[in-house]
Amino acid sequence: MPRDGGRERTRQDEQGQSTAAVAGASTTADAGATLRSTCRIARISGLIGLAIALLPIPAVADYLLHRGDGLEIDVSGEPALSRRVSIDDNGKIYLPLIEGLNAAGLSVAQLQLKVRDLLLARNLQNPEVTVKIVEYQPVYVDGAVTYPGSYSYHPGLTVREVVAQADGYDIVQRPETARLSGELVSQALRAERLQAALEGRTQIDITHLPTVPITPANLSEIVAVETQRLKAEQDDNNKEKAHLEQMIQATREEIAALEQARQEGTREVAQLRGDASNARQMLGKGMVQWTRVLDQQQALSGAEFRLFDVTARATGARIDLEKLARQWQKTTDERRVKNLQELETTLLELATTQLRLSAQREGRPGRATMREESNGDRAARQFLILRKTESDNQQRIAADESAELLPGDWVEVSEKTASAPAAAPARAESTTNKGPRH
Repeated sequence: MPRDGGRERTRQDEQGQSTAAVAGASTTADAGATLRSTCRIARISGLIGLAIALLPIPAVADYLLHRGDGLEIDVSGEPALSRRVSIDDNGKIYLPLIEGLNAAGLSVAQLQLKVRDLLLARNLQNPEVTVKIVEYQPVYVDGAVTYPGSYSYHPGLTVREVVAQADGYDIVQRPETARLSGELVSQALRAERLQAALEGRTQIDITHLPTVPITPANLSEIVAVETQRLKAEQDDNNKEKAHLEQMIQATREEIAALEQARQEGTREVAQLRGDASNARQMLGKGMVQWTRVLDQQQALSGAEFRLFDVTARATGARIDLEKLARQWQKTTDERRVKNLQELETTLLELATTQLRLSAQREGRPGRATMREESNGDRAARQFLILRKTESDNQQRIAADESAELLPGDWVEVSEKTASAPAAAPARAESTTNKGPRH
């Protein structure tokens, strides 16, 4: 009986081992399947990642920096060198250790390398430089829209979106709006010129102009006129001041020479007075003749006269110097007062024009929003994108509502006419129109 029981236990053990072997094989098979699935997923993920990597980079990645762009520049491990800067009107940025770096026209990658090379040249060890665009140039929309002007840019911005920001299409064009817009920009630039003159600046800042429709050519012409006027006024002022400074310097030199002559004359008079006194004493003792005393007295009188003349001329020169200094200050003060008075008048005119333009816009009939327009109305629109190229030429691109914009683009919206069929979208033409950057 015990032997049979032992054999039974042996069979059960063998069956258990067989079952465990089968289970182990099954587990191994499942693990292999899981591994193969994981590998398949990894391969698919890798292909997806490769596909994403091969997707075309948005156009803004190739964007060339322009005046007015805001940048955040970080130097790893050197917080004192990290800055948020804007590209000025001359296309430059200013950083610690780097003064007046030309940034306009460069890509972000090119600017990073340039900053890094300059820091290396200043003995900074392995600087890691990162440049990010934190503020783009605005885009501009003009023509048959309700509120023409500048609007903020974001990557992927389309013509349709910027027209929507401009409150849709305007089916009625009014010359009065264009006239008031031109006046507003002219007054704003005149105010900026006067402010620049008061601050001693030689350049006019056009980054904060009112958002009104004005063509690049007209803007360029107004800016050129105001810049020339600023330069002419500063040249006249500098010439007048230079003339006064020359006269002041010459008067100071004259005073110095007269002072030296006065000191020498004082010593001469003192010497001659002593000689005359000795001569009179010797005359009393009968040691010299009267003519000797007379000669000594005449020499003393001549020296005293010369000393008086030099002293009088020195006093007159000092009076002239004070007058010239007051004239120099008066010239500066009069110019400042004149500019302040003209600036006050210009700002009042600017405010008045803004109110008139706002009233004109609010009372404008015939506005059509994007939603209100039918497909036929939209088909009657044509869009032209004006874009600056790397060589500072202007590229004219016929587009449609879906066209993506770049920072600084100028969008012109107009009605199609029977004699002027629409141009095919995405057709680009480069011109040499070098108007101002919008």
